[in-house]
Amino acid sequence: MKKSLLFFFSLLLIPFQTNGQANDMEAAIYNIGIGAAFSTIGAVINKKPNEQIEKVILKGLWQGGSGGYVTFESKRLLRSAQEQENWNYYWPAKLVNAAGTSIKETAALNQNFWEIWHINIGFNRIEFHTKDKFIVRYKLMPVALVYTIGAVFRYDFDINIL
Repeated sequence: MKKSLLFFFSLLLIPFQTNGQANDMEAAIYNIGIGAAFSTIGAVINKKPNEQIEKVILKGLWQGGSGGYVTFESKRLLRSAQEQENWNYYWPAKLVNAAGTSIKETAALNQNFWEIWHINIGFNRIEFHTKDKFIVRYKLMPVALVYTIGAVFRYDFDINIL
């Protein structure tokens, strides 16, 4: 009981504004490291029987790390947008983030990073397959759709941006 109370009161000492990472270097290391680790695990899971495990691990590490770095750069773009109060950065940041996520996902699937690209807009997923011929596929994400429908009934939207 005493430990629970001590824990609860120690939460009150936390400042109201906290940052996830102390600086850009720390944030970059987290994004690159997590991208590399999860992509490598996925690549090993999706390894073809005739592939060497060492090559699959190295490919997962470098592709996942590269995707993590691209994702980190999208977050820096968002920070610039917030600091400069400039909406023109939001869509480029979304596109850069989608590229980073696509690179990490294809690494986890043990594929080359240029084979599949995607972007999520709300509950819509648009995929671009580029391996043999260019194909565009649309997917509806049902869980995101349910949350969107719920948000429509829970919140008031102010469309007046100006």
